[in-house]
Amino acid sequence: MNVAEFQTKIKPNLTLSITKQNFIVQEVVKFKLADGRFYLKCFLSDNYVLADDLAKNIFLLAKEVNTPFKQPFAPELDFADKKFKFLYNAHAVAEEIMGLEIFKKGDSESFWDYQATDGAYLSLGVVDQTNKRLDFYGKIITPNQLNLLTESLSLTLARKYLGQELEITIDRPLGTKHPKHGFIYETNYGFVKGVLAPDGEELDAYYLGSSKPLEQARGVCIAIAHRQNDDDDKLIVVPAGFQISDEQIRSAINFQEKWFKTEIIR
Repeated sequence: MNVAEFQTKIKPNLTLSITKQNFIVQEVVKFKLADGRFYLKCFLSDNYVLADDLAKNIFLLAKEVNTPFKQPFAPELDFADKKFKFLYNAHAVAEEIMGLEIFKKGDSESFWDYQATDGAYLSLGVVDQTNKRLDFYGKIITPNQLNLLTESLSLTLARKYLGQELEITIDRPLGTKHPKHGFIYETNYGFVKGVLAPDGEELDAYYLGSSKPLEQARGVCIAIAHRQNDDDDKLIVVPAGFQISDEQIRSAINFQEKWFKTEIIR
């Protein structure tokens, strides 16, 4: 996908497939440079960012890193066993934002970009409002290495089970404690055995409509808990004929979904 097409289609919550690795788009920021040109910076899952360069028709995929460099930055830097040469310095202001407010409208940044002979890229940045450093290390991505998926992989998978009767294996019964994070499960929670989700684990499901801890449950998938900032959607399964509103679903699963931006899809 070339940069011009990318700029017309990109938006939060979509999945980007870049060199066979998938990322969820969390925020899209349109930055204006001092010379009037614009570029898009997308904040992705796993602390990655993707920035575009319309003139060169390329992208930069980079991950946030900590570096030892202090201002003023030298014309040549050694990092990750590579030698980087200075390319340019620029200043940009966030003109438009979509999605999570990692960057807010009006926020600005200065950055100093470097490149190694093997194409590796290093960008040293400073957020003007907070003086926070935002340094990124990555590589150039060509248009044929990037694909934009219309929805997250887990949502595509979950849609296949809407309206279906399913058997749920409950591995986190009502009233039990999460083994790592310590919160209490306020509903039965399990998985569809044999159905693998994008994270490599079996497809998760909330089982609502029972006030007792269960080990197995059978019901109908009536909705999906779609995480807009995490490619790990959950099925909402209830006993056949059980009626529940979207608001009641949100309330029932909030004990875990409160840490995510989740919408209910029917």
